[in-house]
Amino acid sequence: MSFEYHEPTSLAEAVDLGARFGADGRFLAGGTDLIIQMRRGKLRPRHVVSLHRIPGLDGIGANGAVTLGALVTHRALERHPAFQGRLRALVEGAEVVGGHQIRNVGTVGGNIVNASPAADVVPVLLALDATVTCVGPGGERTLPLDGFLVAPGQTARRPGELLTGVHLPALPGHSATAFLKA
Repeated sequence: MSFEYHEPTSLAEAVDLGARFGADGRFLAGGTDLIIQMRRGKLRPRHVVSLHRIPGLDGIGANGAVTLGALVTHRALERHPAFQGRLRALVEGAEVVGGHQIRNVGTVGGNIVNASPAADVVPVLLALDATVTCVGPGGERTLPLDGFLVAPGQTARRPGELLTGVHLPALPGHSATAFLKA
């Protein structure tokens, strides 16, 4: 497994690299799925573009509505105080993702972009009417999560485009959430 590793420090630089490399490149968030697919030979990117040095992609904003950066880890969801009450479903979905090591590095953005039917946080986000924001060579766009997820393993992500965040509208008053994995 041989590839060139890139660490852009801005969103604009990451978008430029994504556009330049096209199908020969992959964005790296947590890497828990990407590395496995590469080791199994399912993916053979010539370029891996890490998103870890781009400021703001690991942020959580919770002021009624919720904004999650693409690099927010499952562990961060588990521990964030804003999700311990009415948004408990986010915690419960995150708690069943792999083991502690996976939750420490696996990201919400990676979970969404992989479009795995086995993703545990995605059903919670769908139930909460999440939208996703993507940035690419054509600029920024926001679309409903249920429109972004096209089929197992397929999204509406355009070439060179990366998912930067997830937005959840504020819950109606006197409501709460829960998640139970059957």
